[in-house]
Order: sequence, then structure tokens, then C-alpha cells
Amino acid sequence: MNTSQLEKAVKEAVKTGNWMISFDNGENSQRKDGFKWNPIGKWNIDPDWYPSGCEYIKDTRYIYEKGLTKFAGTLYGQGPIAGGYRTNGSRLLFCQTKGPQISIGGDEGNELVKVKEARILLVNEIPSGLETRFLNLRNHEGIKKIENLRTRQINLYGCTNLTDVSGLKAQEYAYLGKTTSLKSLKDLYTLNFIDLKGSSLESIEDITCPEIELNDCINLKKVKNLRNIQKIDFTNCTSLTEIDNLLLGRTNAFELPKYWIAFTNCKNLISAENLEADIITFKGCENLSYVDNIVGHRNIDFSDCPEIKTQKMNSINFNVHSRKALFDYEYGKMTYEEARELYDMRDEEKRKKFIEKISDRNKSLMEYLGY
Repeated sequence: MNTSQLEKAVKEAVKTGNWMISFDNGENSQRKDGFKWNPIGKWNIDPDWYPSGCEYIKDTRYIYEKGLTKFAGTLYGQGPIAGGYRTNGSRLLFCQTKGPQISIGGDEGNELVKVKEARILLVNEIPSGLETRFLNLRNHEGIKKIENLRTRQINLYGCTNLTDVSGLKAQEYAYLGKTTSLKSLKDLYTLNFIDLKGSSLESIEDITCPEIELNDCINLKKVKNLRNIQKIDFTNCTSLTEIDNLLLGRTNAFELPKYWIAFTNCKNLISAENLEADIITFKGCENLSYVDNIVGHRNIDFSDCPEIKTQKMNSINFNVHSRKALFDYEYGKMTYEEARELYDMRDEEKRKKFIEKISDRNKSLMEYLGY
């Protein structure tokens, strides 16, 4: 196949969903079962095609080890209808398929597809615009770029040569830890969780996700436009020098806190401004010297921050009245309705008058009872 024919076949495979991603150990390599892929563009046909799948992924593991082909066949990989099980091999193969794709493996997110016919179109490359349910490329060193991929869950942990994931949409989870060549992350959307621990990111921006793990991202310097965040962990981000505008929100009264920011051991963090969460931790930020408009509705931890003790702390709000509402309700000094009203009260003057009113009432009650 010439270049134009390959490009046309790739577009057709993406458009129709007749594709899968498989792995081998290089050109002319042979698997334990004796199978060897044909050169790029040449069709491979499963000689022992059997149109049923295995009930559990452990059955397919047994089949791979023993070299049996009756159930798993010889042509299998991760496809649009099933994926998440990473087979062995150092070379990634993007293949066009013919005929039905049969799911093998019963655990969702830990499956493969098998097909009767397939041919290699691309090596160590994934075309733009793929849509799939689960994709696991964990520890694959050949992939360098993934563009406009839509999936439920993706695992790119340890893809050390990955430099670009622009347009990635992972509905549930995205695992990008130890991606040591990924310098920036922009415009990523997921509903649940992004794991970036130990990556080489220098900047993240325009990210939409409730929970982000950035532990040990020692090159991270820029954070901008993070949306829908509930928890974010910057522990040991030692290149982070300043942080601004992380307004997470606050949990309703009498519920467990869910908005949380951690800057533990960010040793070069100098300034922090415009932050809001239930709990904010600056423990071990030994050079932090300027903070402004910091709101921690349940707690702010400045332990082991020697510089902050000698500087003026501007607009630090530990939300004392909110915690007083919880304390006084617990000891019977307020009704539930009063505590709830105080907890949600923002205006400082109104808070003061409200507390004085409650105190006067309790004092009069104690006098009436003879205390």
C-alpha cells in the first residue's frame, strides 16, 4: 500500500469503528502461539476462527500461555467495543479489521476483542478522533501523541515518550502518572479523576475534573483555569512558586468536607492568593511568606511554615463563625436552624449581631433558670 492508500484506510477504520490496537515485539517477532503479523497493509486471516468469546479474562490468559487459539483466536486487541486489557509487547499496532468484533473477557474495563481478519496500518501511532470505551497503553514507550480521543477510561501511566494528549476526553478516569516527557496539559475533561503523579508537567490549564492528583510533579510551575475541582493535591510540587484563583467551594453544614487543597512540602511556594475550600493544607511550605484572601471553611494548616509567622497575613479567613455554629449546635447552645443560618452567613457584621443575639438569649435563659 502506498501512503495515500494507507491514509484512506486509516480514515475509513476510524469512521466505521473497524479497528483495534494490538501489540507485538517488533517486525518479524513471533508470539508463543506461533503467530506472526504480516507486513503493513497486508491482511491477516485467523485460520481457526471461532465466533464465541471467553467467559473470564483469566481464561484468555490461560489460552495465551498455552498457545491455544480456539477461543481467543490469533487476532486480538483493544477495540471500540471492549478494551482495557494490556497484552504484552513493545510495538503498538493500529489495525483495520473486517467482520464482527467479539468481546473476550467478562470484566468490564479488562477485556479484549478478537476478529477474523486484520491488517496493520500504523505502528506506534494512534490516529486522531478515535472513540472507545476503555484503552490501556500502560508503560508503552513508543507512543508519542494522542489527539482528540474520546473514551470512558484511559491508562497512559509510564508512557515516557508521550508529549501530546490534546483534545483528550476521558469520561471517567485518566491515568497519566510517570509521563516524563509530557510538559503541558490543556483542555482535558473527565467526570471523576485525573492521576498525574510523578509526571514532568510544567503547566496545566483549562482542566475540568473533580479530583486531580499532582503529587511529585517537581517541574510544575503554572496552574490556570481549573474547573469543577473538589480535591487537588500539589504535594511535593517543589517548582511551584505561586498559586492564584482556586475557588473550590464549601460543603453544606453538618456534612463531611469534600473541598480540599493540599500544598504539603511545596518548599518553593512563596505566595498564595484567592483560594477557597473546606480544608487547605500548607504544611511544610517553608518559604511561603505572602497569603491573601484565603478561605478555609473547616481548617487551614500553616504548620512548619516559618516565614508566614513573621509576615502580615492579609484576608485570612478561617471561618471561625462557621465552626462556632457547628460547636454551639453540638452543645445545645443553638437550634439546628440557627446553626445552619450562621454557618451560611457571609456578612461579618450580620454574623456578629446574630451571635450577640444568641448569647443574650442564652444568658437570659440561664438567669431565669437560676444559674
